[in-house]
Amino acid sequence: MRTLIKFSIIVLFISALTMSCSKDESLTDLDKIEIELSTFAQSNNITKCSIWELSNDAHYQVIEASAFKFSNGFISVYNSIEYRYNLLYLYNYRVDNNNVLVLEFVRN
Repeated sequence: MRTLIKFSIIVLFISALTMSCSKDESLTDLDKIEIELSTFAQSNNITKCSIWELSNDAHYQVIEASAFKFSNGFISVYNSIEYRYNLLYLYNYRVDNNNVLVLEFVRN
């Protein structure tokens, strides 16, 4: 009987260990984009962001080199007022020569 109890405890311990080490695969696309951009900005020590919008044949800059933060799938950019952009509409991102994160959004 003691052997059965010891075996049960070992099995419970191993199953608890494997469950606690498994990744949470329930991240949405929005979560993945936010994590990727946030990690990219932190690893490149980026503190400013410029926003470009793509609309049909037009491509124009809306915000230039402003402070930003990521939250709940949005990027908040602070110019004279706060602008929020949904990261699901992000088309492209890059870093320019001045170490500013350039985000290009598709405008619908």
